[in-house]
Amino acid sequence: AKVALWKYILEWKEREGTTVFMTTHDMQEADRICDLVAFMYRGEIVALDSPKELKKLLGPSATLNDVFIHHTGSSLDDKSHFDQVKHQRRKYEAS
Repeated sequence: AKVALWKYILEWKEREGTTVFMTTHDMQEADRICDLVAFMYRGEIVALDSPKELKKLLGPSATLNDVFIHHTGSSLDDKSHFDQVKHQRRKYEAS
């Protein structure tokens, strides 16, 4: 179903000439579908470019997960930063 949905969305994007904004933790999906990727860490954008350019900085075998780790020092599987994210959200909501 996921493959069929993305096929439909990409065809629609091409046909209508529109932008599709998505959020995902699936780096393979982002690499395959996105023209531009922004990595957020602790409420801040730490990297923004095309998947190709982001990976190019780390070498020919780099993945977007490698890029995320490079810019944040942790992997997407590392759950230790969730408390800091909650703190940032509360701080933002209070302002």
